[in-house]
Amino acid sequence: MLSNRTIMKLDGLQKCVQNGHKVKDLFKIMMTSDDLWMEAYANIQSNRGAMTKGMDDSTVDGFSDELTRAIIMKLKDGKFRFSPVRRVYIPKANGKMRPLGIPNFEDKLVQGVVKTILEAIYEPIFSEKLTWVSTKEKLSHCTFFHKEMEWNFLVH
Repeated sequence: MLSNRTIMKLDGLQKCVQNGHKVKDLFKIMMTSDDLWMEAYANIQSNRGAMTKGMDDSTVDGFSDELTRAIIMKLKDGKFRFSPVRRVYIPKANGKMRPLGIPNFEDKLVQGVVKTILEAIYEPIFSEKLTWVSTKEKLSHCTFFHKEMEWNFLVH
């Protein structure tokens, strides 16, 4: 659970975006909010694939405050690098196989923290300014409208 202080920081990001201002100090929030790291861990740990190993055989059971501090120090020093993902193939409903990339635990943790921050920034934008228009009942083609830009994409 996020602390009141972190919730206020994330709410501040939302208010900046809603008022048309640029957000600042995202890296600082990431480095100083230990509870963001705990929240990311809790989200990963509750996932069905939490014990799946990445390239370095690390899993969620290797989590500790020391690991978090080590990752934060690597980030601050500019030495953190995402690792290559482990590729496995999983079956699809039609009998074919599809590739799945499995990141190591450290990468999942950093991604989880960044995800929380980015959601605080972009959720208000998307919820207020997006319109989805389905051109076929099965959503085989959708049009995405945002302000003055239009993107078309296919949903497979």
